[in-house]
Amino acid sequence: MPVPEASHAGAQAQAQPSTTGEPPANPGPRNTDIPCCYLIINHISKKHNVRKLLGGAAAFGARVVVVGQPTYDFPERHAVTRFHALSDACNWLRARGIAVVGVEIADDARSVEEEPFDGAGCGRGGGIAFLMGNEGSGMSAKQKRACDSFVVIPQYGGGTASLNVTVAANIVMHRFSVWQERRRQCEPVQDPQPAQDPQCTSCCHSGGS
Repeated sequence: MPVPEASHAGAQAQAQPSTTGEPPANPGPRNTDIPCCYLIINHISKKHNVRKLLGGAAAFGARVVVVGQPTYDFPERHAVTRFHALSDACNWLRARGIAVVGVEIADDARSVEEEPFDGAGCGRGGGIAFLMGNEGSGMSAKQKRACDSFVVIPQYGGGTASLNVTVAANIVMHRFSVWQERRRQCEPVQDPQPAQDPQCTSCCHSGGS
């Protein structure tokens, strides 16, 4: 069960007894038929990285799920849904049609440039929750087992094997937001059956399926 978000001026990740099963009122997509984006914050060691992840989520309209993090109090207001255990968070998300997608260099990971968001779980009708690894050690075996699929950010230089966790999260959230906005433009809120415009269909479904 998720831990309810208290009314406060910061984002606090200290778990408290649960009284509700619903997420806080976060800004979401204007069209409820458009898949939504979640960011799972779990096993992030540095306070400034948690702050930046929350800021990135706010910038790209992602809802935030916090799992087992220490208590932080930031001046900005961020609404979050909190859990004690990663398994509980993933079960809660999947019950709402949200696929858990790890951002990881893996053999079966698909490039985020392909925008593989339909095939990654949006076809269930809910959306995607991106799960990031730890700043130093990357994704743990437990986190990898929790994922339905993986995406990777392609690199074109030889400088580093992995990006900073906040940089990587912002790249994938931005890419999802661009794809999401194309879907929104092609699928009017009042019309569940968009016009059969070949150009519109192409822009909506240019990613993987």
